[in-house]
Amino acid sequence: LAYLREHHRTFNVTEDALMPVDVVRMFFARSRDWVWDQGGGRFWYRWWGEYANDLGYPLFLLAAYAFFAARKQTARMLLCTLVFLALMLGEHGPYSPYALLRELPVYKGLRVPSRFTILVTFFVAVAAAFGLQRLLESLRRARGAAVARAAAAALLLLCVAEPFVHHMRVNVLNKHQSPSPVAAPGDFYQARGTPRWMYRDAMENRGLLDCYEEA
Repeated sequence: LAYLREHHRTFNVTEDALMPVDVVRMFFARSRDWVWDQGGGRFWYRWWGEYANDLGYPLFLLAAYAFFAARKQTARMLLCTLVFLALMLGEHGPYSPYALLRELPVYKGLRVPSRFTILVTFFVAVAAAFGLQRLLESLRRARGAAVARAAAAALLLLCVAEPFVHHMRVNVLNKHQSPSPVAAPGDFYQARGTPRWMYRDAMENRGLLDCYEEA
């Protein structure tokens, strides 16, 4: 901790700041290419593994329905979603939430604010469950329990199947990245490596000297 306090990572935090178009890409873009790795993208980490968070369209629609139709039950979830969304956007001026967070102890070296999508995702998913519940209650009153149960099954299947089908198409393109058999423990060695293939390198028993070497 003493070392990290005196030698925190140095970088340009504004390069990791997200714009609205970036957030749309993160949650809704359906490109099969590494589009941010082309044409001199402005991100420091220019690869989808750091930013993409494709949950599928149905889940977001259910969450949006919950925020508007079940406001009393989801008010706190909406507040948490907005807080972590603001942190996810990164540093937009000295008083932005992310900039203030980095003023706290230990957080000075915080970078890649897009990682806050994990917490945004959590609250969106819980809100979607509330949205589904509210929708089914309305259907039960209007159409009966049988229709509500059928609608619940159909919506849950849609929420799973829609992103699953998309990701299966993407994963087909990644078969060439599959790792070779894991080497024996005595065969471990260091290599310069590249962050783009860090998982494959680790599975091949290689250490990577391409991140925070000073520490």
